[in-house]
Amino acid sequence: MNGKGVVDEAHPLSVGASIRLRALQQAAAESDALLVVGTELGDSDLWEGQIRGRTVIRCDIDPAQLDKNCPADLALLGDAATTVAALLAALPADRVTTATGSARAAALRAACRDEASNDAGAYAEINAAVRAALPADAVLAGDSSQVTYFGSVHFFDVPAPRRFCYTPGFATLGYGLPAGLGASIARPGAPVAVLLGDGALMFSVQELVALVEQRLSVPVIVVDNGGYQEIRDQQAARNIPPIGVELRTPDLAALAVAMGAHGVRTTSSADLPELIAGALDADGPTLIHLDIR
Repeated sequence: MNGKGVVDEAHPLSVGASIRLRALQQAAAESDALLVVGTELGDSDLWEGQIRGRTVIRCDIDPAQLDKNCPADLALLGDAATTVAALLAALPADRVTTATGSARAAALRAACRDEASNDAGAYAEINAAVRAALPADAVLAGDSSQVTYFGSVHFFDVPAPRRFCYTPGFATLGYGLPAGLGASIARPGAPVAVLLGDGALMFSVQELVALVEQRLSVPVIVVDNGGYQEIRDQQAARNIPPIGVELRTPDLAALAVAMGAHGVRTTSSADLPELIAGALDADGPTLIHLDIR
């Protein structure tokens, strides 16, 4: 998922950051050959699934990654850009085509979207609204929130690398707001937005003050479902009464104003494009509290 945008997600051969989905894993298993470049195929990306192929070729600069989670039939130790360029140069000119690949990719992309929609619910619509409000080259920072891993990963397409900040490796709550701060400072003048859940926000809400101090016009969209929904869902699936997952959410818009930022509240994702447009033109950060409870 941290490779999101390495291939433009609007490219006809892209199927997006779909590695956790069973549709993608099945397509990989049925492939004649699988070329895996620069990825550890981490457990947190695979969601208890696995990547396999009839013939697996792995390329990585770290020898320890060449067999991790998916043993390589052929291991290529080296820099990804240099190795892939050499592979491409070695292909016969008449074999370089996207004709059949585009149709196969389109079918797989549709299957992945359908599968992802089963988890996403309202988060797909929310991400579509945020995507529509931001310039194509904007940076989006997410968190270990359902709106990110069920939503942004699959329903917020990016055209280039380093446009999606997310922390799947350790699923650490509180990453999104400081990541948005860092991205905004690293790319002066470029549009940056933060999209995360209410639980995640409260782990690092103090960083809103840093955005104020730096006068950064960053929209911070907080999707409030009233608690730790993922853990709540897991408890319910195991017939466990809710324990420690029902949060007392403060008035987030008022909290933002108290910190020197702008704060607004809405209950409709249809309001997001207008609110985000206003936030990008503001004289500092704007917290947009989207209550979906």
